[in-house]
Amino acid sequence: MLVLFLLVGLLQSVVAHERVFLPQQPISSAKYDNEFPQFSPDSRHIIFASTRDDADYDIYTINVDGSGTRRLTHSPGRDAHPYYLPSGKQVVFQSPRDHDNEREVELYSMKPDGKAQHRLIARDGFNGVAVPSRDGKKIAYMRGTWNDANKNFHWELFLIDSDGTHEQQLTNNAWNSQVASWFPGDREIAFYANPGGRDQLFVLNLESGSVRKLLVSDANDHAPSVSPDGKRVAFTSDRDSDSDLYVLELSSRKIQRLTTNATVRGQPGWSHDGRHIVFAGASTGVYEVYTIRTDGSELKRLTHGTEGAR
Repeated sequence: MLVLFLLVGLLQSVVAHERVFLPQQPISSAKYDNEFPQFSPDSRHIIFASTRDDADYDIYTINVDGSGTRRLTHSPGRDAHPYYLPSGKQVVFQSPRDHDNEREVELYSMKPDGKAQHRLIARDGFNGVAVPSRDGKKIAYMRGTWNDANKNFHWELFLIDSDGTHEQQLTNNAWNSQVASWFPGDREIAFYANPGGRDQLFVLNLESGSVRKLLVSDANDHAPSVSPDGKRVAFTSDRDSDSDLYVLELSSRKIQRLTTNATVRGQPGWSHDGRHIVFAGASTGVYEVYTIRTDGSELKRLTHGTEGAR
């Protein structure tokens, strides 16, 4: 099968069902990173974090065609991992803005135009990756407690109402539990943890508290993201390279690899119709925002951090 790539501002794969190779490009000295993208509920916009205007990350939106970039936050520290609530009227994100210590991070909320920014919770530790439930009533997030002896965080999953009240701890284990994603019906959450020393995908039943493996793997599987219909799970894995994007079909257990040597990081995001996935990849040496169809075609690069100076 012939694979043809056209690079005119955007990268695009035009052959369906082919794994997509992000072309290796020369790295500009004037560069910035673009990470943690997620679709808006109507899939017309993508929200993400970038260092394009400052050394610290701030939050931006961009149209799905790559136009109309708009900055939403202007705070010191690393504003990151923004997610829309299903109504589209609110965005939740993480920030260390009220602390001098980057290990102290809290959850914040704002309107999608960046107005009315306020702290959602004030808790010790690193509180981040706040993912709203399908009905918008709950938010699952991860809290890291710093261990001075080991020089690392221990991570557990927590739950709050969307207004920041009624906190509940969901996991309490010796291993790290991170990055939640809700199944339709809001009764189960996918996440990843490392009980055997490798990161693996799991499902937590919120009613019973039971945990089951979502995928048995000899690799490190990260950052699951459940499709809108609940039939597929996108995730990142080092099973074939450092970090690429994959989709698991739950009924058949078939796994499709969507990228090759893309150095994907963070939780992928689904369009509302389940036809596209947005992700951050760094084959250029700089993280950029891409969209791709779930059959592996139509790769598009939306940001150009290798080409623009701060």
